[in-house]
Amino acid sequence: ASMADDDASWRAVALLALLGCLPYVFNIFKLILWLYRRTLRRRHDLIKRYGTATSDTPWAMVTGGSDGIGFAFCEELAEAGFNIMIVSRTRKKLEK
Repeated sequence: ASMADDDASWRAVALLALLGCLPYVFNIFKLILWLYRRTLRRRHDLIKRYGTATSDTPWAMVTGGSDGIGFAFCEELAEAGFNIMIVSRTRKKLEK
């Protein structure tokens, strides 16, 4: 009976160890996915995707484009060849 108890307790310990490792495995998977998206994945051709039949250069309107994430979007879109219309709450930030 003691052999069976030892075997069952080791199985329980192994199961708990496996369950304890799952969050780490999940986070490693998320890290690999993030690295793939940032480095290896092909970028979309935004001009081809959002261009219009009447204009070779499409327009993008960015709200909050005077600073922060909105400003970063403006830089990326300008680099891709878009004309940009920036919307901001404060004129002072917009004029920078």
